Amino acid sequence: MEHGAVLHGRTLFQEVVRVPLIFRVPGLPKGLKITENASLIDVMPTILSLVGISDFEVVDGIDLSQAWINKDFKMPQRYLFVEADWNNVISRFMSRDMAQNIKREGLTLRPVTEKTREGDVVVDDIKRAVRYGQYKLCYDRLTKQMQLYDLKNDPNERNDISSDKELSYQLFSRLEEFMKKGKRGKEVAPLSEEEIKRLKSLGYIH
Repeated sequence: MEHGAVLHGRTLFQEVVRVPLIFRVPGLPKGLKITENASLIDVMPTILSLVGISDFEVVDGIDLSQAWINKDFKMPQRYLFVEADWNNVISRFMSRDMAQNIKREGLTLRPVTEKTREGDVVVDDIKRAVRYGQYKLCYDRLTKQMQLYDLKNDPNERNDISSDKELSYQLFSRLEEFMKKGKRGKEVAPLSEEEIKRLKSLGYIH
């Protein structure tokens, strides 16, 4: 890809995280394009609204259907968060066939580890980013490094402007709040046999 990486889930550059969100809904205008940034957290409130469910509990996302219904609708300015967990991609979702194909291309597929007295231990290799307006701050937990990009003037993310300490601190403070919020609850809902079967058929787990 543009920054020399292979596969997705390992970096937070735009070629990985900027993907189209497409809705095809009977009765709504065709060919309408919205240039503002949406998030996965917007999908649920949008679908619930489209099927006529309005009495759901307050959620973090935005009902994007308002952009189709109300011509005066404006997307509110907000902080959007992204994360990439490479170790999780390898250990849980990389099928054996995919791993073998990668090895045949001469690439190495290993989780990130650190050496301890007990041996090599897989560590938290989650990379996170926060987007606000035209700016995106990326943070690597392992190296403690930050990268800041002005996506309006540098859409290809070639010029790291993290030397702007004030802006970097503002965005990183929001990212820290997000990370702390994510630690409050780690309950994982068990998958049903049917869900596991479907994931296996798609090659996500083995």
